[in-house]
Amino acid sequence: MSICDHLRSESPPNTWGGKVPAFFLSESTPNPRAVCSSEGWEGNLGLWSTTCLLGQLWLLCDLDFCSPPWHLLHSLSFPVPSLSKSIFTFATAVQEPISFQITLTVSFYNRSWTQSLGSAWLDEIQTHGWDNKTGAFIFLWPWSKGNWSNAELIKLEKLLYAYFIGLRQVFQDHVRHWHLEYPFQIQLAEGCELHFGEASVGFVKFAYQGADLTSFQNTTWWPSPKGGSRAQEVCKRFNQYHVLNEEIHTLFSDTCPKFLLGLLDAGKADLQRQVRPEAWLSTGPSPGPGRLLLICHVSGFYPKPVLVMWMHGEQEQQGTQQGEVLPHADGTWYLQVSLDVKTREAAGLLCRVRHSSLRGQDMVLYWGISLPVRLSSALLLPVSFPCAVHTSNLLQNDSSPVPPRKTQWRHQCTGFSLE
Repeated sequence: MSICDHLRSESPPNTWGGKVPAFFLSESTPNPRAVCSSEGWEGNLGLWSTTCLLGQLWLLCDLDFCSPPWHLLHSLSFPVPSLSKSIFTFATAVQEPISFQITLTVSFYNRSWTQSLGSAWLDEIQTHGWDNKTGAFIFLWPWSKGNWSNAELIKLEKLLYAYFIGLRQVFQDHVRHWHLEYPFQIQLAEGCELHFGEASVGFVKFAYQGADLTSFQNTTWWPSPKGGSRAQEVCKRFNQYHVLNEEIHTLFSDTCPKFLLGLLDAGKADLQRQVRPEAWLSTGPSPGPGRLLLICHVSGFYPKPVLVMWMHGEQEQQGTQQGEVLPHADGTWYLQVSLDVKTREAAGLLCRVRHSSLRGQDMVLYWGISLPVRLSSALLLPVSFPCAVHTSNLLQNDSSPVPPRKTQWRHQCTGFSLE
C-alpha cells in the first residue's frame, strides 16, 4: 500500500486538527515517487488526496506525471481590507517601500539530518515564528493574522510547508550534481514590497552559504552573477516547474500584498504609534591629545526613521559618524552619533534630533548644556544648566547591546565654562 493509499484509509483530515500525520512528514518517508502518479491528481479524490500530496515529496515528482497542489491557491478567498486614509498616510510618510518577508534557513548536516528555522517580518518587526515540525505559524502579535480567517491561514500554512519541505528534498537529491558539500546552509527570502502609488513587487531569493544563488522574477529563475555553474544548474532545474512557477508568481505578487495590507490595517494601533526620543550627550575615549569624541545618544523613539546631526549654528559638521540603529526590548530604537573635534572647537556645538513624534519641533542639545531644548525652525532659545540629564526610568536587560535608559545620568563635563 502506498503512502497515499494508507492516508485515504485514515479518518478525514479535518479530524487531525489541520495537521498531516507525523509519519508522513518524517524525513525518513520511503519511496518518494510512490506518492506521485497520474491517478493521484485525477478524479474527485477530495481532501484526502490533497492532504496526502501536501507532504514533503511532491516536488520530486516527474512533471510529466503530476503537478504540485498549487491549484489550492485559487480556492483561497483572501479579503482585501478597507483601509483608512491614515494607513496610506502612515506608509507614504516613511518614504520607503513597506515589505513583508518570509525567511527560511535550512542547515544540511548530512543526508538524513537537517534543521530548519523560519520567521516572517513586516519591515523590521517580526510578526510570525514557525513551528518546523508541524508547519504551523506562530503569531507574535495580536494582529499577526491580519484580516484573514483561521481556515484561510491553515490552507496557506499547508501550501508553504509543502513548498519548504519539497525544496529541502530537491537540494538533498542534488547534492552531488550541484557540488554541495555537507554541512551547508540554504537561505530563502520571499515576500513582497508595497510601493504606494506603484505596483507591488514580489520577490523570492535563494542563498548558499550566505552568498546569493538565485532569484525569481515574473515566472523565471535567474542565476546570481557570482553563483557560477552551481547557480546555473539550480535555475535550470527550477525553471522546469512551469506550473509551480506561475503559482509562486501569483502567491508573492498578488496574495502577499493583500496579506501585507491586512497586517497594516489590523496592526495600525501599534504601527502608527509615536514615541518621543530621549537624548543626552557624553564623551567617548579620547581620540588623541587636545581632542574630544562627542557622542549624541538618542533613545526610546518609534518609529525607526530619525535624523541626528552634529551642528555649529546652522552648519552641519563634517566627519559625523552615525552608528547602527539598534532595537530596545520594548520595540523602540536607540542611536548614537559621534564627532571627533579639537577641544577648543567644542564650544558652540549642538546635536539636533529630528523625529516624527516631535511634530516639527527639533530637539536640540548644546555641548556643555545638558537639558535638551525643543524648538521650531523660527525659534532658538539660549539656555544654561548644570551637567545633568534627567530621563525616564526604564531599565533594560543587562544583556542588551543598547545602553539602558537611566535616571540622573551625568555626562563627563569638560571643565570649560558654560556659555
